[in-house]
Amino acid sequence: MKLVQCPYCKKNLTYVEVCFINSKDNYLCPVCKENSSVVVNKNGRTLSAITLIISCAIVSICFLFLRRGIFWPTILITLIFAAFFILVPFFIELEK
Repeated sequence: MKLVQCPYCKKNLTYVEVCFINSKDNYLCPVCKENSSVVVNKNGRTLSAITLIISCAIVSICFLFLRRGIFWPTILITLIFAAFFILVPFFIELEK
């Protein structure tokens, strides 16, 4: 997996920089001062759908069959979403 780079000057962004730009519509490169559009690629959308489906399945199974203990399913869902948020910056792209 590769992090994003500026489409104009090819400057590589760090993981932390990508984490902060993924909620914006535009990114202004500090090196070349050009504006780029921030988009999530197709694999990122697929990953979000899979994360949501797995979490809903866990909640449904636990609600229907394991009525007494919700501690471990809660921990499992938290870990799934934590992994998702760690991987999100790898699916961000910058377009001209």
